[in-house]
Amino acid sequence: MNGRTREDVPVTFRRAVAGILVASVGMGWILGPSVPADGFVLMFAALVMGTAFFGRVFALPGALLLVVALHGNLVLAIALGSVLLVVGERVTQLRRRVGRFVQRSFTDRLTGLFNYDFLQAQVRYEIDRVRRYGGACSILVLDLDHFKKFNDTHGHQAGNLLLRALADCLRIEKRDSDFAARFGGEEFVVLVPGDAPEAVRLAERLRVAVSRLELPQLGESGRVTVSIGVASFPDQATNASELFERADQALYVAKGTGRNRTIVYPNTQVVRRGSAAADRQLA
Repeated sequence: MNGRTREDVPVTFRRAVAGILVASVGMGWILGPSVPADGFVLMFAALVMGTAFFGRVFALPGALLLVVALHGNLVLAIALGSVLLVVGERVTQLRRRVGRFVQRSFTDRLTGLFNYDFLQAQVRYEIDRVRRYGGACSILVLDLDHFKKFNDTHGHQAGNLLLRALADCLRIEKRDSDFAARFGGEEFVVLVPGDAPEAVRLAERLRVAVSRLELPQLGESGRVTVSIGVASFPDQATNASELFERADQALYVAKGTGRNRTIVYPNTQVVRRGSAAADRQLA
């Protein structure tokens, strides 16, 4: 997700502001011939406010309008137009910096996925939605199998490449309505606005996709696998904390019963155990 920009401002509000500014400029233009000072002040104030709100996209048309309105005093028009251009450029740069700062506050720097804090907020929001309108939501907790051994063998740089590759798998395999985040370390979470069967279908797609990853460090015969725990609200949990706890318990069972498999809370039965032949059929 990109940082907040003017596109995040409600469209109706932007249109209202634009309408007020256009009306102010128009009134200034109309009043100009009969009341030059008042008309010009009103028009210039509207141009300054528009530039402060919209940035660079408003500054250039505003500067051109000043040149036309003050054609009798070109020096003043150029001076005031330059002020608009400078203000517009600074506003645009500031908006971009704020956007980058906001983006960093809810994304994981290594993978580009959402981070733990933003994930928690999104899960609470989804649970509130289910409580209000009905339905279900589920989470998948994914953990890379033997990641510490991979790091020790191939180095932390290779480990980071693997984490990024897993993040790419999540982006490709999840639906637009699903929400993927890095939980911490080698753990990832996907929030699914649906019940356990929907979450399991996604979990199996992800598990197979990860097992098919090709990294130079793995060699021809090596592969990476993940274990996945699944839990759903409201069937298996009453709040966000319980939902994470249940999914984590399912993941613990998946890790303890051989890894490379999906477990759904409260069952301890393996949904699907990974094998090369089974994964080829599922893929």
